[in-house]
Amino acid sequence: MRSPVISVVIPVFNAEEFIELAIESVMVQPVSEVEVLCINDGSTDGSWNKLQELQKKHSNLHIYNKENTGVSDTRNYGLSLAQGEFVLFLDADDEIYPDIFRVCLKHLKRFKADAILFNMVAVLPSGLKIKCFGNEHFKKSFLVTRPQNYSPAFNFTNAAPGLFRRQYLQEHSLLFKKGQLYEDWLFMVNFFVTNPKVIFLDKVFYAYRIQENGKSNITNNISSSCLDIFSSYLLADALIRNNFPSKEPLFINDKKILNESVSFVRNRLADHLDGEVAQEYLKSIKKISSRFDLLYLQSLLQSLPWEVRVTADLIRKKKVKSKYSIQLRCRYLWTLYSIRQVLRECKNILKNLCAIGLIYKRAVVNQNRKKKC
Repeated sequence: MRSPVISVVIPVFNAEEFIELAIESVMVQPVSEVEVLCINDGSTDGSWNKLQELQKKHSNLHIYNKENTGVSDTRNYGLSLAQGEFVLFLDADDEIYPDIFRVCLKHLKRFKADAILFNMVAVLPSGLKIKCFGNEHFKKSFLVTRPQNYSPAFNFTNAAPGLFRRQYLQEHSLLFKKGQLYEDWLFMVNFFVTNPKVIFLDKVFYAYRIQENGKSNITNNISSSCLDIFSSYLLADALIRNNFPSKEPLFINDKKILNESVSFVRNRLADHLDGEVAQEYLKSIKKISSRFDLLYLQSLLQSLPWEVRVTADLIRKKKVKSKYSIQLRCRYLWTLYSIRQVLRECKNILKNLCAIGLIYKRAVVNQNRKKKC
Protein backbone atom coordinates (compact mmCIF):
# COMPACT_ATOMS: atom_id res chain seq x y z
CA MET A 1 0.00 0.00 0.00
CA ARG A 2 1.16 3.53 -0.77
CA SER A 3 1.72 6.00 2.04
CA PRO A 4 -1.64 6.36 3.81
CA VAL A 5 -3.65 9.52 3.36
CA ILE A 6 -5.74 8.83 6.48
CA SER A 7 -4.83 7.19 9.78
CA VAL A 8 -7.70 5.90 11.90
CA VAL A 9 -6.72 5.59 15.57
CA ILE A 10 -8.91 3.22 17.61
CA PRO A 11 -8.22 2.74 21.33
CA VAL A 12 -9.61 -0.65 22.36
CA PHE A 13 -10.67 -1.51 25.89
CA ASN A 14 -13.05 -4.43 26.47
CA ALA A 15 -14.77 -3.85 23.14
CA GLU A 16 -14.91 -7.43 21.87
CA GLU A 17 -18.60 -7.09 21.01
CA PHE A 18 -18.28 -3.99 18.80
CA ILE A 19 -14.71 -3.71 17.52
CA GLU A 20 -15.36 -5.64 14.30
CA LEU A 21 -18.22 -3.29 13.38
CA ALA A 22 -15.97 -0.29 14.00
CA ILE A 23 -13.14 -1.68 11.86
CA GLU A 24 -15.40 -2.86 9.04
CA SER A 25 -17.03 0.59 8.85
CA VAL A 26 -13.56 1.89 7.91
CA MET A 27 -12.67 -0.93 5.52
CA VAL A 28 -15.75 -0.39 3.31
CA GLN A 29 -14.74 3.19 2.50
CA PRO A 30 -13.96 3.80 -1.21
CA VAL A 31 -10.68 5.57 -0.32
CA SER A 32 -7.95 2.92 -0.32
CA GLU A 33 -4.99 4.79 1.22
CA VAL A 34 -6.18 4.27 4.80
CA GLU A 35 -4.37 2.69 7.72
CA VAL A 36 -6.19 1.50 10.84
CA LEU A 37 -4.27 1.54 14.11
CA CYS A 38 -5.95 -0.48 16.88
CA ILE A 39 -4.28 -0.20 20.26
CA ASN A 40 -5.46 -2.72 22.83
CA ASP A 41 -5.37 -0.85 26.14
CA GLY A 42 -5.06 -3.81 28.51
CA SER A 43 -8.47 -5.34 27.74
CA THR A 44 -9.59 -8.16 30.01
CA ASP A 45 -12.08 -9.67 27.55
CA GLY A 46 -11.42 -11.22 24.14
CA SER A 47 -10.64 -7.94 22.36
CA TRP A 48 -7.02 -8.81 21.61
CA ASN A 49 -7.91 -12.21 20.14
CA LYS A 50 -10.58 -10.52 18.02
CA LEU A 51 -8.04 -8.01 16.72
CA GLN A 52 -5.64 -10.82 15.78
CA GLU A 53 -8.40 -12.53 13.80
CA LEU A 54 -9.33 -9.32 11.99
CA GLN A 55 -5.71 -8.53 11.13
CA LYS A 56 -5.58 -11.70 9.01
CA LYS A 57 -8.36 -10.26 6.83
CA HIS A 58 -6.99 -6.73 6.38
CA SER A 59 -3.42 -5.88 5.42
CA ASN A 60 -3.89 -2.23 6.40
CA LEU A 61 -4.96 -3.11 9.96
CA HIS A 62 -2.14 -2.68 12.46
CA ILE A 63 -2.65 -3.90 16.02
CA TYR A 64 -0.71 -3.12 19.17
CA ASN A 65 -0.98 -4.49 22.69
CA LYS A 66 -0.06 -2.56 25.84
CA GLU A 67 -0.85 -2.18 29.52
CA ASN A 68 -3.93 -0.20 30.48
CA THR A 69 -3.09 3.51 30.68
CA GLY A 70 -6.43 5.06 29.66
CA VAL A 71 -7.92 6.38 26.46
CA SER A 72 -5.91 9.64 26.38
CA ASP A 73 -2.51 7.96 26.52
CA THR A 74 -3.69 5.30 24.07
CA ARG A 75 -4.81 7.91 21.54
CA ASN A 76 -1.49 9.71 21.92
CA TYR A 77 0.33 6.44 21.32
CA GLY A 78 -1.71 5.83 18.19
CA LEU A 79 -1.01 9.36 17.01
CA SER A 80 2.73 8.78 17.42
CA LEU A 81 2.45 5.71 15.15
CA ALA A 82 0.25 7.35 12.52
CA GLN A 83 1.64 7.99 9.03
CA GLY A 84 -1.40 9.50 7.35
CA GLU A 85 -1.79 13.10 6.27
CA PHE A 86 -5.04 13.25 8.26
CA VAL A 87 -6.12 11.52 11.47
CA LEU A 88 -9.53 10.36 12.67
CA PHE A 89 -10.12 9.20 16.26
CA LEU A 90 -12.69 6.41 16.30
CA ASP A 91 -14.00 4.83 19.51
CA ALA A 92 -14.04 1.03 19.49
CA ASP A 93 -17.82 0.81 19.97
CA ASP A 94 -18.68 3.43 17.34
CA GLU A 95 -18.87 3.46 13.53
CA ILE A 96 -18.32 5.83 10.63
CA TYR A 97 -20.65 6.17 7.65
CA PRO A 98 -19.88 5.43 3.99
CA ASP A 99 -18.24 8.12 1.88
CA ILE A 100 -16.90 10.06 4.87
CA PHE A 101 -13.31 10.04 3.59
CA ARG A 102 -14.09 10.88 -0.05
CA VAL A 103 -16.24 13.88 0.88
CA CYS A 104 -13.99 15.18 3.66
CA LEU A 105 -10.75 14.80 1.69
CA LYS A 106 -12.26 16.72 -1.23
CA HIS A 107 -13.04 19.71 1.02
CA LEU A 108 -9.82 19.51 3.05
CA LYS A 109 -7.63 19.60 -0.05
CA ARG A 110 -9.69 22.23 -1.84
CA PHE A 111 -9.60 24.70 1.06
CA LYS A 112 -6.24 23.59 2.52
CA ALA A 113 -7.90 23.36 5.93
CA ASP A 114 -6.38 22.03 9.15
CA ALA A 115 -9.49 20.04 10.09
CA ILE A 116 -13.05 19.25 9.13
CA LEU A 117 -15.75 18.78 11.77
CA PHE A 118 -19.03 17.07 10.89
CA ASN A 119 -22.25 15.91 12.51
CA MET A 120 -22.96 12.60 14.22
CA VAL A 121 -25.86 10.55 15.54
CA ALA A 122 -26.35 8.86 18.90
CA VAL A 123 -27.51 5.27 18.38
CA LEU A 124 -29.78 4.11 21.21
CA PRO A 125 -30.05 0.42 22.26
CA SER A 126 -33.43 0.32 20.49
CA GLY A 127 -31.72 1.25 17.23
CA LEU A 128 -33.21 4.74 17.21
CA LYS A 129 -30.77 7.34 15.86
CA ILE A 130 -30.77 10.90 17.17
CA LYS A 131 -28.87 13.67 15.45
CA CYS A 132 -26.47 15.18 17.96
CA PHE A 133 -25.66 18.66 16.68
CA GLY A 134 -28.02 21.42 15.61
CA ASN A 135 -27.91 25.16 15.02
CA GLU A 136 -25.67 25.74 18.02
CA HIS A 137 -22.85 23.90 16.22
CA PHE A 138 -23.67 24.67 12.60
CA LYS A 139 -24.89 28.16 11.76
CA LYS A 140 -24.61 27.11 8.11
CA SER A 141 -24.60 23.71 6.45
CA PHE A 142 -21.08 24.42 5.15
CA LEU A 143 -18.61 26.95 6.47
CA VAL A 144 -14.85 27.49 6.26
CA THR A 145 -13.54 29.76 8.98
CA ARG A 146 -11.38 30.10 12.09
CA PRO A 147 -12.51 29.86 15.76
CA GLN A 148 -11.63 33.52 16.42
CA ASN A 149 -14.32 34.40 13.88
CA TYR A 150 -16.75 31.64 14.84
CA SER A 151 -17.54 31.21 18.54
CA PRO A 152 -19.96 28.27 17.96
CA ALA A 153 -16.83 26.19 17.30
CA PHE A 154 -16.50 25.85 21.08
CA ASN A 155 -19.63 23.72 21.14
CA PHE A 156 -17.47 20.97 19.65
CA THR A 157 -15.99 19.21 22.66
CA ASN A 158 -15.74 15.76 21.09
CA ALA A 159 -12.73 14.92 18.91
CA ALA A 160 -14.39 11.91 17.24
CA PRO A 161 -16.53 13.65 14.57
CA GLY A 162 -13.60 15.18 12.74
CA LEU A 163 -10.52 14.70 10.57
CA PHE A 164 -7.39 16.56 11.67
CA ARG A 165 -4.26 17.37 9.68
CA ARG A 166 -1.59 15.36 11.48
CA GLN A 167 1.23 17.81 10.77
CA TYR A 168 -0.82 20.62 12.33
CA LEU A 169 -1.33 18.62 15.52
CA GLN A 170 2.39 17.88 15.68
CA GLU A 171 3.47 21.46 15.02
CA HIS A 172 1.29 22.70 17.90
CA SER A 173 2.08 19.77 20.23
CA LEU A 174 -1.60 18.93 20.52
CA LEU A 175 -2.14 15.79 22.59
CA PHE A 176 -4.77 14.37 24.92
CA LYS A 177 -4.14 14.97 28.63
CA LYS A 178 -2.96 11.67 30.09
CA GLY A 179 -4.99 10.17 32.93
CA GLN A 180 -7.85 12.60 32.40
CA LEU A 181 -11.40 11.72 31.47
CA TYR A 182 -13.37 14.25 29.40
CA GLU A 183 -10.09 14.46 27.52
CA ASP A 184 -11.80 15.53 24.28
CA TRP A 185 -13.09 18.75 25.84
CA LEU A 186 -9.63 20.01 26.73
CA PHE A 187 -8.11 18.73 23.48
CA MET A 188 -10.66 20.60 21.36
CA VAL A 189 -10.26 23.86 23.28
CA ASN A 190 -6.48 23.58 22.93
CA PHE A 191 -6.98 22.97 19.23
CA PHE A 192 -9.26 25.99 18.78
CA VAL A 193 -6.91 28.24 20.76
CA THR A 194 -4.30 27.77 18.00
CA ASN A 195 -6.89 29.30 15.62
CA PRO A 196 -6.76 26.66 12.87
CA LYS A 197 -8.57 26.83 9.57
CA VAL A 198 -11.60 24.58 10.05
CA ILE A 199 -14.39 23.34 7.80
CA PHE A 200 -17.76 22.89 9.51
CA LEU A 201 -19.91 20.43 7.56
CA ASP A 202 -23.45 19.68 8.75
CA LYS A 203 -23.52 16.14 7.42
CA VAL A 204 -23.78 12.97 9.54
CA PHE A 205 -20.70 10.77 9.19
CA TYR A 206 -20.26 9.30 12.69
CA ALA A 207 -22.44 6.98 14.81
CA TYR A 208 -21.98 7.23 18.58
CA ARG A 209 -23.29 4.14 20.35
CA ILE A 210 -25.24 4.40 23.61
CA GLN A 211 -25.09 1.04 25.38
CA GLU A 212 -27.94 -0.77 27.14
CA ASN A 213 -27.06 0.48 30.64
CA GLY A 214 -27.04 4.08 29.51
CA LYS A 215 -23.30 4.28 29.11
CA SER A 216 -21.57 5.28 25.92
CA ASN A 217 -18.07 4.70 27.25
CA ILE A 218 -15.97 4.61 30.41
CA THR A 219 -16.52 8.35 30.93
CA ASN A 220 -19.91 7.63 32.43
CA ASN A 221 -18.77 5.15 35.07
CA ILE A 222 -19.51 6.18 38.64
CA SER A 223 -16.09 6.61 40.23
CA SER A 224 -13.94 9.49 41.38
CA SER A 225 -12.80 9.83 37.75
CA CYS A 226 -16.15 11.34 36.82
CA LEU A 227 -15.04 14.41 38.78
CA ASP A 228 -12.50 15.05 36.00
CA ILE A 229 -15.19 16.98 34.18
CA PHE A 230 -14.70 19.90 36.56
CA SER A 231 -10.92 20.06 36.15
CA SER A 232 -11.35 19.85 32.35
CA TYR A 233 -13.81 22.73 32.52
CA LEU A 234 -11.51 24.89 34.64
CA LEU A 235 -8.51 24.26 32.38
CA ALA A 236 -10.63 25.04 29.31
CA ASP A 237 -11.95 28.18 31.03
CA ALA A 238 -8.41 29.45 31.66
CA LEU A 239 -7.37 28.77 28.05
CA ILE A 240 -10.36 30.64 26.64
CA ARG A 241 -9.94 33.63 29.00
CA ASN A 242 -6.27 33.97 28.05
CA ASN A 243 -6.75 33.69 24.30
CA PHE A 244 -10.20 34.95 23.29
CA PRO A 245 -11.47 38.48 23.94
CA SER A 246 -15.06 37.56 23.04
CA LYS A 247 -17.36 36.50 25.88
CA GLU A 248 -19.36 34.05 23.77
CA PRO A 249 -16.82 31.17 23.98
CA LEU A 250 -16.85 31.55 27.77
CA PHE A 251 -20.66 31.44 27.79
CA ILE A 252 -20.60 28.24 25.70
CA ASN A 253 -18.03 26.68 28.02
CA ASP A 254 -20.01 27.67 31.15
CA LYS A 255 -23.22 26.39 29.62
CA LYS A 256 -21.59 23.05 28.82
CA ILE A 257 -20.38 22.40 32.36
CA LEU A 258 -23.84 23.04 33.78
CA ASN A 259 -25.62 20.96 31.16
CA GLU A 260 -23.18 18.02 31.23
CA SER A 261 -22.73 17.82 35.00
CA VAL A 262 -26.39 18.30 35.92
CA SER A 263 -27.48 15.81 33.24
CA PHE A 264 -25.00 13.31 34.70
CA VAL A 265 -26.65 13.74 38.10
CA ARG A 266 -30.06 13.11 36.59
CA ASN A 267 -29.07 10.16 34.43
CA ARG A 268 -26.32 8.38 36.35
CA LEU A 269 -26.05 9.60 39.94
CA ALA A 270 -29.74 9.77 40.85
CA ASP A 271 -29.66 6.26 42.36
CA HIS A 272 -26.40 6.87 44.23
CA LEU A 273 -26.84 10.29 45.80
CA ASP A 274 -25.80 9.07 49.26
CA GLY A 275 -22.40 7.95 47.97
CA GLU A 276 -19.19 9.85 48.59
CA VAL A 277 -18.53 10.47 44.89
CA ALA A 278 -22.06 11.76 44.33
CA GLN A 279 -21.83 14.15 47.27
CA GLU A 280 -18.50 15.49 46.02
CA TYR A 281 -20.00 15.84 42.55
CA LEU A 282 -22.93 17.89 43.87
CA LYS A 283 -20.54 20.11 45.85
CA SER A 284 -18.49 20.71 42.70
CA ILE A 285 -21.57 21.78 40.74
CA LYS A 286 -22.53 24.18 43.52
CA LYS A 287 -18.97 25.54 43.65
CA ILE A 288 -18.94 26.11 39.88
CA SER A 289 -22.36 27.80 40.04
CA SER A 290 -21.14 30.13 42.79
CA ARG A 291 -18.53 31.53 40.36
CA PHE A 292 -21.32 33.19 38.38
CA ASP A 293 -23.36 36.19 39.43
CA LEU A 294 -27.08 35.48 39.69
CA LEU A 295 -28.08 37.29 36.49
CA TYR A 296 -25.44 35.49 34.42
CA LEU A 297 -26.36 32.15 36.00
CA GLN A 298 -30.01 32.68 35.10
CA SER A 299 -29.08 33.45 31.49
CA LEU A 300 -27.06 30.22 31.38
CA LEU A 301 -29.90 28.16 32.84
CA GLN A 302 -32.47 29.69 30.49
CA SER A 303 -30.51 28.29 27.55
CA LEU A 304 -30.77 24.72 28.92
CA PRO A 305 -33.64 22.18 28.87
CA TRP A 306 -36.17 22.85 31.63
CA GLU A 307 -35.44 19.54 33.45
CA VAL A 308 -31.78 20.56 33.71
CA ARG A 309 -32.78 24.02 34.96
CA VAL A 310 -34.97 22.52 37.68
CA THR A 311 -32.29 20.06 38.81
CA ALA A 312 -29.59 22.74 38.79
CA ASP A 313 -31.79 24.95 40.97
CA LEU A 314 -32.32 22.08 43.43
CA ILE A 315 -28.58 21.41 43.60
CA ARG A 316 -27.81 25.08 44.15
CA LYS A 317 -30.32 25.22 47.02
CA LYS A 318 -29.07 21.91 48.47
CA LYS A 319 -32.49 20.29 48.06
CA VAL A 320 -31.38 17.19 46.16
CA LYS A 321 -31.98 14.32 48.59
CA SER A 322 -32.82 11.51 46.20
CA LYS A 323 -33.89 10.91 42.63
CA TYR A 324 -37.46 11.20 43.85
CA SER A 325 -36.93 14.78 44.99
CA ILE A 326 -35.76 15.58 41.47
CA GLN A 327 -38.64 13.70 39.86
CA LEU A 328 -41.27 15.22 42.16
CA ARG A 329 -39.99 18.74 41.62
CA CYS A 330 -39.92 18.25 37.85
CA ARG A 331 -43.43 16.76 37.83
CA TYR A 332 -44.71 19.55 40.06
CA LEU A 333 -43.30 22.25 37.80
CA TRP A 334 -44.44 20.42 34.69
CA THR A 335 -47.96 20.25 36.13
CA LEU A 336 -47.87 23.99 36.85
CA TYR A 337 -46.56 24.64 33.36
CA SER A 338 -49.31 22.47 31.84
CA ILE A 339 -52.01 24.23 33.87
CA ARG A 340 -50.68 27.61 32.77
CA GLN A 341 -50.68 26.46 29.17
CA VAL A 342 -54.29 25.27 29.48
CA LEU A 343 -55.35 28.53 31.12
CA ARG A 344 -53.54 30.50 28.43
CA GLU A 345 -55.36 28.52 25.73
CA CYS A 346 -58.69 29.04 27.50
CA LYS A 347 -58.00 32.76 27.68
CA ASN A 348 -57.25 32.84 23.94
CA ILE A 349 -60.46 30.90 23.20
CA LEU A 350 -62.50 33.34 25.31
CA LYS A 351 -60.91 36.27 23.49
CA ASN A 352 -61.80 34.73 20.16
CA LEU A 353 -65.38 34.00 21.31
CA CYS A 354 -65.78 37.58 22.55
CA ALA A 355 -64.48 38.89 19.24
CA ILE A 356 -66.89 36.64 17.32
CA GLY A 357 -69.73 37.73 19.59
CA LEU A 358 -68.92 41.39 19.02
CA ILE A 359 -68.81 40.88 15.25
CA TYR A 360 -72.12 39.03 15.37
CA LYS A 361 -73.71 41.77 17.49
CA ARG A 362 -72.58 44.45 15.07
CA ALA A 363 -73.91 42.43 12.14
CA VAL A 364 -77.32 42.08 13.84
CA VAL A 365 -77.43 45.84 14.58
CA ASN A 366 -76.56 46.67 10.98
CA GLN A 367 -79.17 44.22 9.72
CA ASN A 368 -81.88 45.82 11.92
CA ARG A 369 -80.93 49.28 10.66
CA LYS A 370 -81.30 48.13 7.08
CA LYS A 371 -84.77 46.71 7.81
CA LYS A 372 -85.90 50.02 9.38
CA CYS A 373 -84.69 51.90 6.35
